[in-house]
Amino acid sequence: MRFQGKKALVTGAAGGIGKSLVRKLRAEGASVAITDITIGNVEAEAHFSGDLSAAQFCDELPSKATDALGGLDILINNAGIIRRGKITEATDE
Repeated sequence: MRFQGKKALVTGAAGGIGKSLVRKLRAEGASVAITDITIGNVEAEAHFSGDLSAAQFCDELPSKATDALGGLDILINNAGIIRRGKITEATDE
């Protein structure tokens, strides 16, 4: 079990690639905290429903995940949708 005892936070975890990553990490022994706007039916040790475009949610998420899991070893930043323009032109708004 490659990730035995590791603690991971996966963003954008409710579907597609994120959901598959969560399943694989847990199958390999990791404890996983997940976040997405809508969590759905993803099995994980901790769930945080929220919008990563909200600065306060982003600021609070690492400590919430750390508290829930007892630490944090891995971050998989999978969330994101680009709807307009180039990433280099994106702002916090």
